Amino acid sequence: MTTDNSNGFLVSWDEDGLEACVDLGALEQEIMWNTLQGQSTPVVRQMIDGMMMRVKTKTLRQYEIYTLHVNTGINRDDLVEMFNQDWLKAVELIRAHGIQVFSNVKEKELKWNMLTQQN
Repeated sequence: MTTDNSNGFLVSWDEDGLEACVDLGALEQEIMWNTLQGQSTPVVRQMIDGMMMRVKTKTLRQYEIYTLHVNTGINRDDLVEMFNQDWLKAVELIRAHGIQVFSNVKEKELKWNMLTQQN
């Protein structure tokens, strides 16, 4: 999932801020150890499915889910702190450099524009 010179993350947020920041590198290690011990571990697809279920139950919120690869010097705590300091800049950075898994922002903005134009 990640290369030797980067850390991978699965990140989700809505207009209220950061929802989840999953360190995929740590998840890979957990999967390996649990597999060796004969235990199962939720895989990334199941995590994304869980995030999507949340999107479907909270229809009034604007959710975004991205994967992101960053330099090895950046960890989960750094990403969380970036959101705490200025979440709009964090979102812009992730949109520019991450890979979009899901976003309903444009869809909701379009619906709002259509509703306001009808009145």
